[in-house]
Amino acid sequence: METPILVKELKDYPFHEVTRLNCEDDMLKFKAPVLGNSSTAIIPLISGVTLVYYAGKPEKTYQMRYSQYYQNKILICLMLSGRATHKLQESIDASVKKNQSFIYAVEEEEKFSLVEYTQAKPFEMASLVFDKEAFDYCLDKFFDKSHKKERETCIKAIYSGKEPGNLLDISKEVNLIVKQILKCRLTKNFRRVYLECKMYELMAHYFQSICNIQNKEIHFSTEDIRKLQEIKQQLNTYSGTDICIDTLCKTHGLNRFKLASGFQSLFNISVIKYYRQQVLKKALNEIKENNTSITEIALKYGYNSLQSFSRAFYKEFNLRPSDA
Repeated sequence: METPILVKELKDYPFHEVTRLNCEDDMLKFKAPVLGNSSTAIIPLISGVTLVYYAGKPEKTYQMRYSQYYQNKILICLMLSGRATHKLQESIDASVKKNQSFIYAVEEEEKFSLVEYTQAKPFEMASLVFDKEAFDYCLDKFFDKSHKKERETCIKAIYSGKEPGNLLDISKEVNLIVKQILKCRLTKNFRRVYLECKMYELMAHYFQSICNIQNKEIHFSTEDIRKLQEIKQQLNTYSGTDICIDTLCKTHGLNRFKLASGFQSLFNISVIKYYRQQVLKKALNEIKENNTSITEIALKYGYNSLQSFSRAFYKEFNLRPSDA
């Protein structure tokens, strides 16, 4: 077996140089200044498919740019514990929590795609990295000509610069399979066959999750759309410091699934994110028009500290409150 490649910072190495081409890969461990105590494993599963696992507790908020390592790859990103923020051009700005996942294609011309881990917050993330040919081959394993609709559903779940994709809940089985792959100490052909089986087992659960979402799809009536538009208007004028999803559902006669998926589909933004945008816009106007202190404005609009308000404000406007 080759000597493990130890890296001080992943950004100094292209992905193809870090990944070893054999199937006897032990866990690679490193301590990078930006990551603090952390570990990573880069494990080839079958030809064209690699499992990349990383876990840690960053000393500073850390961003890893997918577009640097994974060009022309398809990634399935699995949040095993903790949370992270994923950004892809204007298509993704999603907080992904424990047992959530998404899949997307990193195009060669991609200029901005990253995952961000928060300072001092522990996390575990696993990504399945596919060559496009390997991903198509994997789809063929599960969906023959009689399952054309299911295959298309899985393809449509992929984020790209043009398609919104889907944020998925992953099952406990997926988490368990990843841990089994990490703990495997078989060697040679025994390891190769074991990892291949585990990869297809993991993909079976993942593709099923995507297809189950499609089966639960609800069609929205004209009345549903009218109610969603009313909710949007209400959020524009809402004067409270927080909203209650259950109250919105009860007031407008929609269940939680219709409210969440309908709002996202109709306005291309989640109801919570839209509400927070409106709150920050009101805060911005108040900062510009009044002599009220920024701390008072932060508390007025539901933020527990000036620091959290300042972070949200900068993320929304690329501007500090004091500079508004």
